[in-house]
Amino acid sequence: MGGDTNSPLLDEARAHLAAALHGKRNPSESQHPWRKEWEFAVLHSLRVESYVVKILARQSHPLSPAEVELLQLAAILHDIARMDQRQGHALAGAALAREWLRAQRSLPEEAQARVVELIAVHSNKQEAEPDFGKAVLKDADTLDEIGAMSIFMSSNWLEHQSPFFFHRLRQRLVEVELPFCERAMGVLHTPGAKEILQEKKAFIGHFIAQLSDELQIVRSIRDNEHFDLTWPELELAWDTRTWRVRYCDDGGDQSPHDRPGTGIRGGSEGAALEP
Repeated sequence: MGGDTNSPLLDEARAHLAAALHGKRNPSESQHPWRKEWEFAVLHSLRVESYVVKILARQSHPLSPAEVELLQLAAILHDIARMDQRQGHALAGAALAREWLRAQRSLPEEAQARVVELIAVHSNKQEAEPDFGKAVLKDADTLDEIGAMSIFMSSNWLEHQSPFFFHRLRQRLVEVELPFCERAMGVLHTPGAKEILQEKKAFIGHFIAQLSDELQIVRSIRDNEHFDLTWPELELAWDTRTWRVRYCDDGGDQSPHDRPGTGIRGGSEGAALEP
């Protein structure tokens, strides 16, 4: 039910992506340093291709092996213009992909047009998507950098030299990352992607539970009348049962999910989804 990752065409596309992006930089990226270099866009694209395969493996679907290969091809090339421009990179990438696809004589024009179409709309994640292939590509793109990566990304918004670093990390994961997962769930279209995201969200929840347990020693200090400590960082919500029930139960959070606008994950109010 998944794709063939050893296809010669896919190998050529991966090589073309690396060659097209080689040496480019994104100097505007300030929060997450690994996003500055061209290798990031290559690795992100390959992860998105992997998520395409994982989503399809988790559910029955109507795609033929040839259609799956086109979907993987679109995933590999979907961000080929991202290092040149963030806004409008989907359409720009579709144009660049079209040029390369035209040189692939083994690929019929109809198949080329399909790949270009998939790439051109991949950033529009807020609308309902009736086209299954487009829905899978959008979902695969949304899933990247959520889960274990969320913890590292959250830490980049914090002062690493602070003695309260781990308290603030826990607070940010609860107040920003878990709600981010909820909003991401709200824009996913496919059951396979939703299942994967639920597992990612549970992982973050279990990490928070472990970190909370390790930080409980500070609770005894805070509540000891012999200590005159008024640190705001210690006034965090220590009752983890509330968020555990909400975020970590097998049934998940049944509350409605708003569809956010585009933006970056960050800031104290939470964040919107990235295209």
